[in-house]
Amino acid sequence: MIMYLRSGTRDFEFDNAATSFSVPVRRGSRNGTAAVTLGAKANTEGFTAVYDGAMKQWTLTGTGGGKPAVSEAKKGALPAGTTWTVAIPDVVTVVITQSAAPEFANGDAFKFSVFKTTAPNGKQFEIDKGPIDPLAGP
Repeated sequence: MIMYLRSGTRDFEFDNAATSFSVPVRRGSRNGTAAVTLGAKANTEGFTAVYDGAMKQWTLTGTGGGKPAVSEAKKGALPAGTTWTVAIPDVVTVVITQSAAPEFANGDAFKFSVFKTTAPNGKQFEIDKGPIDPLAGP
């Protein structure tokens, strides 16, 4: 199997890196971006960052069951360019930037997935039984 992931242009790109992530997909009615940086302990896992409009902060939760991370809370009117950093130490850091008004709304979210392999040559031709040569078989 050859692995692909969704790029920042929403196209699929070949993915042979040992650890990589899909572009964060925004859910909700407001504009903004999320930039992801992986840590040394990143594993295959899905992540969701959800905005709390009352506190003006983000909560990052992974599907691996670890403790969620919460960003700093902001106060007052939030202009375009306002950023929040939310991190699960040594796993992932997400910097969320608000675009032009209106501000993020309660429940707005970004979702992305991290993909990791233990194969020494990356993800190309990897299946659950280990790497294979697609022409010669397992």
